[in-house]
Amino acid sequence: MFNHILERGTLTSSQGQAAIRLIPKCQDACGVSDFRPISLLNCDYKIMASVLARRLRHTLPDTIGPHQKEGVPGRLIFDNLCLYRDVIQYVDDRGCHDSSQPSVQGIGNAIVGVDFEKAYDLVNRDGCPLSMHLFVLYIEPLLVRLSHELQGIRFFNQKLVVRALVDDVTIFVSCDNDLVIAGKVLELFCQWTKARMNKQKTKALGLERWRNRVHWPLPWLTSTEILPLLGIKFSSSISETADRVWNHAFGHLQGRIERPQRSVVYRPVNQGGLGMINTTLFYRSLFLCPIYKVLTGPDSPESSLLRFWLSFPLRNMLQLYNRNKPAAVILLRNNCFKSLFLFCFVLFDLFFLLRHFIFLFVN
Repeated sequence: MFNHILERGTLTSSQGQAAIRLIPKCQDACGVSDFRPISLLNCDYKIMASVLARRLRHTLPDTIGPHQKEGVPGRLIFDNLCLYRDVIQYVDDRGCHDSSQPSVQGIGNAIVGVDFEKAYDLVNRDGCPLSMHLFVLYIEPLLVRLSHELQGIRFFNQKLVVRALVDDVTIFVSCDNDLVIAGKVLELFCQWTKARMNKQKTKALGLERWRNRVHWPLPWLTSTEILPLLGIKFSSSISETADRVWNHAFGHLQGRIERPQRSVVYRPVNQGGLGMINTTLFYRSLFLCPIYKVLTGPDSPESSLLRFWLSFPLRNMLQLYNRNKPAAVILLRNNCFKSLFLFCFVLFDLFFLLRHFIFLFVN
């Protein structure tokens, strides 16, 4: 059948048809924009598109830069979420240390969440299984241009400028000039590709010295205290973000029902708990392979931040500690120390992994 399609150069009439169903985006959907159309395609057509998507997927690691975390094998949404968390905590941590110096008054950084209107509709995505890969290729020039033009946030000789998950683009800036250049690049991209940026939903989350900043170089850019990124509402404090996520998870509990504490719900039922899975242990075991891959891979913002936060238990072991160079970075420069550190880290996480599975087996 596929050979017949190649010989004719066109699909059959039935393969080009789809049953469209409208899925409401909200409870009180009344307008056309409140519905999401879902196309139910022909099975033969989907099989052919899936084959093409699988073949295209093998070439994407050599084509798409590390700033895009979707559509490329081995990259996960958790990579961006962990990076957002670590950057916010790092800026806050360094700002607290630098505030003791009279010459330094904190660090001025911001995270800008860019919103595109109906981004998928702008790409000719004939073939539903191909849509994500085609859009990833479509938006790659924008991410590359931003990476080259902006200074971004610098730490440990690394530069962090932009990260994306398909059309969810996040820009990291540390000066007003970055914001001006980013605005010009986004405007040019919209002109060349007919993309539409929703300026009302594009917000800036100020960090440290810019936490209470109101006016920005771009007149249409506004500040926000809570920036939704990939489903998580981040604020300038990670502790506040964690509490908000936890409270939202149990927000459906109304009336006189007491909200359980995290340390209680993990206990077995016979000990007064709910027998829930300890998410901390679960995700520690889930991230074991990706963390090992980041640590043993090439230098990147993700690897530098990961080594920075893992270095806290090692800092007390060093007699001479340079505040600007985390202990893990100093130790990992030596291959012997690097191997020993990774071996201890893997054993540590294997212990928690074993403890997690024992907990699941007993309950």
